[in-house]
Amino acid sequence: MEIMTERITFHCDRLAGELRDFASGTGRSLENLYCFSPTFRYGGRLMGRNFEAAVHRTEPGRELFELTETSPDQVIRYTLKFIVYRDFPAVEWLPFVENIGERDSFQISDFQSLDAAVPVAPVECIRLQRHFGSRARQDDYMPEELMLSSRIRPETVMECTEGRSSADFLPFFNLRSDGKWFYQCAIGWSGAWKCSFAMDGKQLTVRCGLRKTDFHLHPGEKVRQASFFLLEHDPECDSDDAQNVFRRFMLTYHSPHDTRGEIIPAPLNFACGGNIPGTMLTEMMDFIGREKLPFELLWMDAGWFGEDRDPYPIRSPRSVGGMANDTLGRWEGVGNWRVNRRVHPDGLKPYAESAARNGMKFMLWFEIERVTKDKPFALEHPELLLPNPVREDYLLLNLGLPEARKWALDTIKARIREDGVSVVRFDFNFNVLPIWDQADEPGRIGLTETRYIMGLYELWDEVRKLLPDSAIDNCASGGRRIDFETLTRSIPLWRVDGRQTPESHQLQVSELSKWVPINSAGLCGSPMPVGSDYTVLSLCGNPLQLSYFTDQMAEDPEWFRQIGARVLKMRPLFMQELYHLTDQVWNTRRFHAFQCLSRDRSSGCVLAFRRPDTPGTALALTLRNIDRGQKYELTLNDGSKKDISGAELEHLTLDFPEPGSVQLLFFQKK
Repeated sequence: MEIMTERITFHCDRLAGELRDFASGTGRSLENLYCFSPTFRYGGRLMGRNFEAAVHRTEPGRELFELTETSPDQVIRYTLKFIVYRDFPAVEWLPFVENIGERDSFQISDFQSLDAAVPVAPVECIRLQRHFGSRARQDDYMPEELMLSSRIRPETVMECTEGRSSADFLPFFNLRSDGKWFYQCAIGWSGAWKCSFAMDGKQLTVRCGLRKTDFHLHPGEKVRQASFFLLEHDPECDSDDAQNVFRRFMLTYHSPHDTRGEIIPAPLNFACGGNIPGTMLTEMMDFIGREKLPFELLWMDAGWFGEDRDPYPIRSPRSVGGMANDTLGRWEGVGNWRVNRRVHPDGLKPYAESAARNGMKFMLWFEIERVTKDKPFALEHPELLLPNPVREDYLLLNLGLPEARKWALDTIKARIREDGVSVVRFDFNFNVLPIWDQADEPGRIGLTETRYIMGLYELWDEVRKLLPDSAIDNCASGGRRIDFETLTRSIPLWRVDGRQTPESHQLQVSELSKWVPINSAGLCGSPMPVGSDYTVLSLCGNPLQLSYFTDQMAEDPEWFRQIGARVLKMRPLFMQELYHLTDQVWNTRRFHAFQCLSRDRSSGCVLAFRRPDTPGTALALTLRNIDRGQKYELTLNDGSKKDISGAELEHLTLDFPEPGSVQLLFFQKK
């Protein structure tokens, strides 16, 4: 194929036509597909470039193709499930390999779910825009832009160094060739992936797949590999506009929906440790109901399970209705998922019922994948567990085994049935990569991880069937298992671990939300002055978790009602269009502000912060997509309202007399 150096454009219509013709037998060329689709080696021979047949069907908004290729020895069938979206400039694919023969296959190696070669000019530079992942640091989700060229930086790698998909980097990135093309890419794998970029003066090569694959399959075995999607934009497209298309795509196709087809939003949560005396919690729930605090979810964290034992000692004497303001959960005893009856003699159902009376759901913490080695399940079923070469006291439930998944699902079902659990919180607090690597059989490198992640998706899908109107809460030591496969099933309600400053939360909201439109966090027990709008609103966009602040709620419940109402009013706008009105959110000497806008552009809000070390008091903003000739009603930070012209709203100046202050304004077309 001739190497082109002019503008390269990927047309979904052209690809769809190519695939339609191939499926109907009227065309044989798949050149457009082979520019980026998966490849692997089978017995040393390249596969993934010689499809024999394709099945085609349509659904609203998209066309689905299933392409197949058979190995020369008739043992391996390779299937590529491919989607061309009609309502977005997007394509998506998911590869499978299956042994259809009667003997073991040859080695399947170097499986790349993306194997792209994009022509470039000899002096061309490509911009790679990526974000770091979560390490419980103040700078989690910090963006980074690299310039790739044959001389400046000919190669770079993004790679997971542990078994959780977003610990090192978010599995989302932009690739831009100024004036030629602009792609947004996403990796669907919740384990250890690797993506490499190389420039040689003629082409940019991008290869992405699991970190290591070199395995054979027994007869009847079938495994998937990482999924992938990309969106194409006009090369001159504004960055915020492109990210808003990406966010809209994620909300439409890769976010949890309820039985009515509605997107499930992040709730406003009240959280407690699971080892507090039950009377304290029921009294607190009565207080929430009596004061009409606008919580939507009761969040019970670790500590409710295991052997019968006394409640964890309360570290602070301050309480309301006997509920301590900073009682923490306990993680001891994971793997023994019986209710601690000394703390909860009637089980957990009274709390679920109390939550329901106050219009709240009840969420319960699990870390179902980690098992303490001396617990009954570990002693009775060692065949379902994988040893840990790094820390021997914790074992890994092998989700690659059907029996292990059944135990996990039955355990969760019991709490749903007996205790009224309506949301399941999946935590995941250790690096499992050494466990997977050690468990691989000779000649089967990568299969333990592959089967484990396949089992994880199966388990989560079964939990979603049990509770179809609730999303799974996806934690993993904060936001360390975020990718589009988990996001299709879950919401990261705790996007970062550790005690964060308000300014670090501002950074994390701004940057993570470019890729993950529904995410949330909490204050992790940090002191919060009553009336601190700055602290609370630093965590939003989406609603947040408030925990261990019961004495403060009693001190000023009206403020909690008001701030909760403002957060909930902002939520639907934040899930639509998001525009950054200031730059360098990580520079805390600068103001930070962003704008949310409804898709019909009739309403929106502005959230603006003057940081404690920001000099100056006035912030001049230029709002996006405002109708200059229209009249708007503007709701100011103090709740007062005034009419304003579109021209005035577009060029808005806010005054911040005090450092460490915030303004949240709403506007609506009249």
